[in-house]
Amino acid sequence: MLDRLVEEVRGRPDLEVEVLVCVSEPHRLECERFVGDVLRRASPLPFDLRFLATTETDYYVLKNFGASRATGELVVFTDCDVIPEVGWLTQILAPFDAPEVSVVGGNSYVEPTSLYSRTFAAIWIFPLRSTSDVVVPISRLAANNVAFRREVALRYPFPAMPETSRGSCQLLERSLDRRGLVMVTAEGARVGHPAPLGVEQFVLRGFSRGRDRIMYATPGVDRGWRGTAGRLRGDTIRNGRRLARVRSEVGISLPQLPLAVAIAIAFTACCALGEVLTLVNRSFMVRHFRV
Repeated sequence: MLDRLVEEVRGRPDLEVEVLVCVSEPHRLECERFVGDVLRRASPLPFDLRFLATTETDYYVLKNFGASRATGELVVFTDCDVIPEVGWLTQILAPFDAPEVSVVGGNSYVEPTSLYSRTFAAIWIFPLRSTSDVVVPISRLAANNVAFRREVALRYPFPAMPETSRGSCQLLERSLDRRGLVMVTAEGARVGHPAPLGVEQFVLRGFSRGRDRIMYATPGVDRGWRGTAGRLRGDTIRNGRRLARVRSEVGISLPQLPLAVAIAIAFTACCALGEVLTLVNRSFMVRHFRV
């Protein structure tokens, strides 16, 4: 990600860019050392680099923290676990040429490099990789690939969600939409995201998603055992159908389809178990399984 960021900024000598690395205080020295080692080979850097450390560890709080200390007219958010494609920076900034545009999202997708990751490319929270560079009305705001006019980012920060892992993006998107702000997706601003890494991340992501479903449920959603059973059944059917529908797009062959379905069922089961554990012991699930 850092190497590609250097390349992207070097490709835009017309821009004055600052890069703010936001990190929780316990990891500050480790982060500074790692980033410094990686970027040393790119010296001189094409941007101003600053490290911002805070005692906060919440994902969205870190982003708000960085935006509050940015000085540019535009604020672009990305994460350390995504890799931008060539032309990403130009693509995500271009829609701001229209003065009415306040927010520009990009296309975050799971890199389909193995059967495991291809399965997640089909069923997980991210859309498939876009094959066009069109600009369309935003359909889903992803905090790992989005840009704001700075005054908008400061006026409307990501809502705090201290007891869950994700969901603030959707809350913010709905809030901005109600206020009539123009938000678009630049499909050409693509970043690749890995599938959950290893068994620990697989379980962590599943449990946290299940917990968030219970705690972030909209009015009318059944938060009881029957609701969990219904969602488990619905997700299993929906994921199976989606895998069958998009398997060729993500590179899953017909003989591989049963194994892909098994991976999807295992992840869905982790989500359901996360719901059950939250119903049993909410405080435990809040303290643990943070993403």
